[in-house]
Amino acid sequence: MIYESIKDLTSAANAQTGRIKKVDAQKAVVSLALGELSEREQSVAYATLYNYFVPSKPKNPKGLYEWVYTATGIKDVRAHLNELYVKDGKFIATDGARLHIAPIPEGEEWENENYYNLSKHAVKVDRPYPQIERVIPADVDGVSAPLGEVKVEHTTVTHKNNCTFAVILTAKDSRTGEEASIAVDKRFWEQALQMGGDITVGIFLDKIKVTNDKGCLAVVMYIRNVRS
Repeated sequence: MIYESIKDLTSAANAQTGRIKKVDAQKAVVSLALGELSEREQSVAYATLYNYFVPSKPKNPKGLYEWVYTATGIKDVRAHLNELYVKDGKFIATDGARLHIAPIPEGEEWENENYYNLSKHAVKVDRPYPQIERVIPADVDGVSAPLGEVKVEHTTVTHKNNCTFAVILTAKDSRTGEEASIAVDKRFWEQALQMGGDITVGIFLDKIKVTNDKGCLAVVMYIRNVRS
């Protein structure tokens, strides 16, 4: 047996660096078919094939799992941010600049406090997950409004010669009358809205919080604060 569990295979695959090309996958298939590889070489070949066939992040996520997974990191040196985390009946993912959380659908069983990749395979990660509770703001600290009442302006933000597409969000709290504005990454904003449902947007000093009536939550850190 080359790998004792799926965790061992996914860990070996994650240890590989660089993009796996089609020619790499073909070489792995040929080498395995010829049966002339040592056990170590076989393990590398299987990890190469696993990496090649792992799906990329979906642009249009289907279901809560894929929506949450869009917030994971990509080849981040902090390996625990590259995978989705399951804890206390929730899917959780963050890349350090945003956070997605969704309730696990009723009837589905997942191993608590465990990491998973986009293929829904368990991944061995020897680091604790970040304390996400610290970045989720309380509603009383910001301005909240239904999505339909949030003004959205498209703009660009330049920092150190890098240009980022952004949106400036402006909302007025129906309870207090207070108005606030903030700029966030356009892609992160649009992906947060893919949670669907009846959406409410909260604007805070350095972030926004997006929630819906299905128990989903997204937090996106600001690019440039334009609070009036």
